[in-house]
Amino acid sequence: MVRNFRTIFSLCCALLLWSCAKMGSPSGGEKDVEGPKIISASPANKSINVSPKEIVLEFDEYVVLGNYESEWIISPPLKKKPKVKLKSKTLIISLTDSLEENTTYSFNFGESIKDLHEGNLLKENLFVFSTGSFLDSGMVSGNTLLAEKDEKAKDISIGLYLGTLDSLPPDTTPRYYAKSDENGYFSIPFLKDTAYTLLAWEDANKNKKIDGTEKRGFLDDLIRPGTSDSLKIRVFAKKVDSLRIEKEKLIDNKKVLIQFNGYPLSQSFAATGDSLAFVDRYTDSVVVWYQQQRTDDSLVLELADSSFTERLVFYPFVSRKKKEGKLNIVEKNLPKKPSDIGYLFFNEPLLLDTFSMSYTIGKDTIPQVLKANRTEYSNKYEFENPLTFGQGLKMQILPLQSIYGTSSDTITFIYGIPEKTGFGNLILSLTPSSKLQNTEFFFLFGQEKNLVKYPSNGLSFNRKFLGAGTYQLFLVIDKDGDGKYSTGIMEQGIQPDPVYKFKEPIEIRENWDLELQWTID
Repeated sequence: MVRNFRTIFSLCCALLLWSCAKMGSPSGGEKDVEGPKIISASPANKSINVSPKEIVLEFDEYVVLGNYESEWIISPPLKKKPKVKLKSKTLIISLTDSLEENTTYSFNFGESIKDLHEGNLLKENLFVFSTGSFLDSGMVSGNTLLAEKDEKAKDISIGLYLGTLDSLPPDTTPRYYAKSDENGYFSIPFLKDTAYTLLAWEDANKNKKIDGTEKRGFLDDLIRPGTSDSLKIRVFAKKVDSLRIEKEKLIDNKKVLIQFNGYPLSQSFAATGDSLAFVDRYTDSVVVWYQQQRTDDSLVLELADSSFTERLVFYPFVSRKKKEGKLNIVEKNLPKKPSDIGYLFFNEPLLLDTFSMSYTIGKDTIPQVLKANRTEYSNKYEFENPLTFGQGLKMQILPLQSIYGTSSDTITFIYGIPEKTGFGNLILSLTPSSKLQNTEFFFLFGQEKNLVKYPSNGLSFNRKFLGAGTYQLFLVIDKDGDGKYSTGIMEQGIQPDPVYKFKEPIEIRENWDLELQWTID
């Protein structure tokens, strides 16, 4: 009986403890998703006839202050940076600079103020006051675009400067300043009603000035608040005005890679040195191949262009660990329709300018021979496509040898051309537009980054035998008639070639004619 009593007593104690623990456990509650709020301000937000030495903001909860020196946008700018102190739930901003008379000041706190625990942002982050009898009410808004792609450009700085500037870009900070959001949209409120020059730029060093190679853009004419809504500013890359080497590297003691800054090489460009085999010129780079792997104490390479000379010295690195080389294909483009030319890129130049490839079509058993020929690049070989619609082949390439003595294995690959019903056609018509009158223009069309240039044919763009997939289409107005996209020159007031991107991706389906109409706005 005593044992039973002890058992019942122990059970009651356990139940009591469990009940107490259950009653005392916190429920957790809903997660705080609201940002902090300003519950009082001195002076009050949007006050007039004030010239404060200090701005005091009290929040409804504890907050943390981030990098306010880069986040805050104060317009018009102050010559001296304000002193900032956060105490409990109160932010104190001491203005050590004298304020202009009859001027509206705005403080945009950006994303610098968050609540303590959840990191929610202060939503009402604009604080405004006027030293005069009214608040300036003008506003300028619009969108920033990447000129070359006609796409929204985020995090672009927008500056308004009083009147006409003596030179572009200026060496001063703007009177009013803003940044575009993730959708490329910007707005600058509380502006004085006067004429402004508007500039836009990618402020990489955050000094609120246009310098270096930062992308930039501008409007041709002065603007006034209230008449300048929905502006479009195209931001373009700074035009490179001289040839410069960005990077040079000796690779495997066999070749030198030279990366330039984007300035076009002239026809007179030359690379000279001891025992060079090939010099391959690409858009913004050059690859120099030596005749054999070098082990010299130093390698000297002389570069010369119309207004450029450079002497490069490289020091081969001899590794104690023997490395077995292999010749192989690093890139291949196999034909997708009968008119396509195929190509093969090898990791090293071959000994031969031409080599043979044997192939069989379909169920044929007798092989045929196809030639692959060296192109303008020493390690790229092109071949004509022997197939028509609805055929496939098996290709074989016997072992090849590079100029360095490395060999390949026997290479085999298969490809085929679908039936005509496996392709789609694009039929696109341009709506007559004043922007296309008396101008030269061309198209860029393709999948992802593989865009191909096509000349204009009146107001139509038709492509046949397209593989199923998603394509992009651009129209470039060639203002200078040089046959390529030209960036702008801010210093000379020259805008970039206008580029227009078709409003949505173009979906091509098999055995389908897609007809589209395009109005260039």
